[in-house]
Amino acid sequence: MNLDFPSKLYIPGANALPMTVDYKLLQKNVEAKKLEKRIEIGKNLPQVALGAGCSITICLSRTTISGALMIGVNIPISGWWGGSHANKKKVSLHLKMPEMSLRILAKKLEISIRDKWNNVTAAHRKMRLPKKE
Repeated sequence: MNLDFPSKLYIPGANALPMTVDYKLLQKNVEAKKLEKRIEIGKNLPQVALGAGCSITICLSRTTISGALMIGVNIPISGWWGGSHANKKKVSLHLKMPEMSLRILAKKLEISIRDKWNNVTAAHRKMRLPKKE
């Protein structure tokens, strides 16, 4: 029975952190908040719509081709002022909170990983002690 196995499994907490599901979920939360910010910016940008249509009519010996081209532009002038303030608020509150939460919880996860490693090594040391009878 090989009793030196814990040292071969050791990974520093900072390296093991990105492998945990909890840390990946925290990163996804930050990404989601960044996308929400982009959605808010997109709500206040001009929108352009293009459309085209074509019709071919064949009647006896006469062929008629007609077409139409449509364009629509929506510029939210009144939303620009309020939208810029909404974006600043979204950045300051809704984006910074998940980033701070990521840093704080990452440290807690790293401490938890270190604690679990200490438990494994302590159990391993107990296993190696000779039994006294």
